[in-house]
Amino acid sequence: MQADLPVRWEGGAESVPIVPIVPQVDLAAWWRALGDPALDDLVARALQGNLSLAAAGEHLRAARALSIPAAGASLPNLRFATTATPTPDSRGSYFQAGFDAQWELGLFGRSAAAVGIAAADAGLAQVNLRAARVSVAAEVVRTWLEWRDAERRLALSDQAVALQRQNLELLQARVRLRLAAAHELAGARAALAQAEAARLEPQNAVQRYRQQLKVLLGDRNAALPEGPRADIATSAELHIEQMPADLLRTRPEIQRAEQLVLRAASAAGEARANLYPRLALGGMLSAAWPMHGAGGDSSMHSTLVLGPTFDIPLFDWGSRRAVVDVRDAELAAAVLEYRQSVLEGLAEVQSALAGLTLQRERLAAAQRALAALMEQENAALTRRRLGLADQLEIGAARLARLQAELALSQAQLTHQLSFVALCKALGGADPDGANTQQPAQQPAVPPGAAP
Repeated sequence: MQADLPVRWEGGAESVPIVPIVPQVDLAAWWRALGDPALDDLVARALQGNLSLAAAGEHLRAARALSIPAAGASLPNLRFATTATPTPDSRGSYFQAGFDAQWELGLFGRSAAAVGIAAADAGLAQVNLRAARVSVAAEVVRTWLEWRDAERRLALSDQAVALQRQNLELLQARVRLRLAAAHELAGARAALAQAEAARLEPQNAVQRYRQQLKVLLGDRNAALPEGPRADIATSAELHIEQMPADLLRTRPEIQRAEQLVLRAASAAGEARANLYPRLALGGMLSAAWPMHGAGGDSSMHSTLVLGPTFDIPLFDWGSRRAVVDVRDAELAAAVLEYRQSVLEGLAEVQSALAGLTLQRERLAAAQRALAALMEQENAALTRRRLGLADQLEIGAARLARLQAELALSQAQLTHQLSFVALCKALGGADPDGANTQQPAQQPAVPPGAAP
C-alpha cells in the first residue's frame, strides 16, 4: 500500500511562505504564536480539566488493559480448583482438589493476530485521545478569539449607539430652531433603534462564549480572564515547515485510518489461522478424598494426566472460508479508506493555506478602508474647526469609521480563525509530544490479502 503524497505543498518551495498571522509556528504549541498569555493559560487548563479528554484517557486505559489478556492467551496458564463429586451410586461423595494446566500453541499466526488486534485497538484509543486534545486546544483558541471579537464589537456598538443618540439630539435641536424638517427625525430614530438592536447580538455572544469556555475547561465555576486583553499578533510572516509526508505522523485522522488497517490485517490473519487445526498441551494433577458413604474406602486417590489436545476443522459448509473472504474485503476497504484519509488531509491543508492567504488580503483591504475613513473623519474635523462643517457631518464620518472598524474586527477574526483551521488541518497540536515520535510507517498488507 502506498500513500500518494506530493513532495511539497503547492507553491514550489520546500518552506512555503504565507503572510498570515504569526512567524514560524511550532505545531506542538501553535497557539503560543498568537502572543496572548491569557490564552496560553486557558489552553493549559482545558487540557488538564476537559471532561471529554478525561473520558478519552479512560478509554485508552481500558484498551491497554485489554491487551494483557490478548498477549496472555498464547502463554501457559495454571488453575487450581476444588469440588465435591458424588459416588456412582450417589450414596457418598468425594472431595477433589487439583491443578489444571493448558498451553495453546498459537500456530499459523493465531496468537500474533490476537495480539495485533489488541494492539490496534489500543492504538485507536491513543489516536482518539490525541485527536481529542487537538480538537479541545483548537476549540479553546477559536472560542477565545470569538469572545474577544464579540467584546470588541460590543464596545464599537456602544459607540455607535451613543453617536446615533447624539445625532438624534442634534437633529431635534435643529428642528426646534427650524433648521431641519420634522420628518427627518423619523430616519434618525430608526437609525438609533437599528444601532440598539445591532448591539444585542455581540452582547449575547459575549455571554455565550463565556459559557462555552467554561464547558471546555470542564468547570461551570471556572474563573475566566478579565480586564485588558493583550494584542494578538496579526502581521508577521508564517512559514510552513511541515512537508506533505509529515501529515502521516501529525494528522490524527490519518493515524486513525492507519490503525484501522492494522486491525483489519490482524483480523484477516486470525480468520486465516482458523482454517487450520488448533494444538494445545494440557495436564491435570488431582487428588480425591472420600467424605462419607464411600463404601468404607478412606484412602486418597490421585490422578495425573498429560497430553496434547487437537481441534481439527473438517467440514463446516464453507463458513470459515466465508469469514476469511469477509475479513479480506474489510482489509481492502480499510486500505482504500486510508488512502482517502490521506487525500482528504492534503486537500484540507491546501484549502486552509489558500483560505489563509485570501483572508490576509481581505484583512489588508479592511485596514486600507479604515485608514481612508479615518482620513475622512479628520478632514471633517478640520472643516468643523474652519466653520465649514456641522456636527452632523462629523457624526456621519464617525459612524462610517465605526462601521469600518467593525468590518476590520470581523476580518481579523476570520483571519485568525483561518490560522486555527490551518494548524488543526496540519494535525497540531499534541501537547503530550506525540508529534515528536518517529513518522508512522505505512500499514503493511499481508501478501494476497488486499490490493
